[in-house]
Amino acid sequence: MAKKGKASQEILQAMKGFIPKFTDVFDEESFIIFFFAVTVLAIIVAIVAAKYFKITISDGNDKQKAKKS
Repeated sequence: MAKKGKASQEILQAMKGFIPKFTDVFDEESFIIFFFAVTVLAIIVAIVAAKYFKITISDGNDKQKAKKS
């Protein structure tokens, strides 16, 4: 078991060198721009999905109320 643990630790240490840190990729201004772009894209995707794929958001109690009526 110790060999597997050591091997996995060595692999993780090797991979750490390939993955950049958050602060290496973003500064404060670029993170705000990225967050804004992701938010706008999510809203656009939700609108397109609702319009073209007939996706609706309904409350869980709406189905129960419809059955009772």
